[in-house]
Amino acid sequence: MTELETYAAVTPDAPEIASLRAFAASGVPTRADLATAAGETAVAMIAAMAVNDPQAGFFQRLLDSAKALVTVRPIGMVEGEGIEAIAARVEARTKAGDLKGALDEIAKAPEPAKAAAAGFVTKVEGRMTVENLIDAALAAALKTGGTGG
Repeated sequence: MTELETYAAVTPDAPEIASLRAFAASGVPTRADLATAAGETAVAMIAAMAVNDPQAGFFQRLLDSAKALVTVRPIGMVEGEGIEAIAARVEARTKAGDLKGALDEIAKAPEPAKAAAAGFVTKVEGRMTVENLIDAALAAALKTGGTGG
């Protein structure tokens, strides 16, 4: 907020200031925060796709319950179109700083997985918006500063 108000004092007419103030007041997750949240989101996406058969027998339900306690999933840039591969790429792209790529991967997921990732998507979109606003503000400041006025 301090840096934003300093910028606003120098360039009070900058169109980005109002939007940045709104984000500064509520906060925006850091890229490190998003990298941590990506792993949790990947697990939630996979869990959202787990379907337990209500007609399953006792032993199958017991096995399903045991599977719910432990999550085994691939990590990294895994090939494939299954939810495990998509979730792995979401996490890998986020950790690599490719936020748009992570959102593109989520868009490929089935609806239950997308719903499980909705909170993460909101955070990533907020981060991307702030970064775009800051880039625009810096570009305008450099342009103004470079022309002498």
